[in-house]
Amino acid sequence: TTSESATTVDQAVQMDETRQPCGLGSSSKVCCATVDAPDPFEGVHFHFGDATLGSSLDFTHVYAFDRVFSPVTLTALARVLMASPFYVLASYRTCSEWWQHGLTIVQPVAKLRVQTTGKE
Repeated sequence: TTSESATTVDQAVQMDETRQPCGLGSSSKVCCATVDAPDPFEGVHFHFGDATLGSSLDFTHVYAFDRVFSPVTLTALARVLMASPFYVLASYRTCSEWWQHGLTIVQPVAKLRVQTTGKE
């Protein structure tokens, strides 16, 4: 932030209406609370919608729980991300998979082993 009174706002787009909004309180989900907010979720906003329909996503950091995305969804999201000003993409897919779907502006910087409950 540029001043002490400024507050960062994190947002998430939830595409699956059967889920709770990205697991409030779960550190393994999209939620990223701002440090300078008294309530850790004060700076987090959720919006139900389809992230593949817009022209771009105005986020600096994108987390995609894309393990179950179809090729059609990956291609549609790649198109949107190509027009988006993000710096970090956290994905379960490899860069080569994203490149095949049209997201050619990503490069790998780290690889982490992630284990889920299998109930997602």
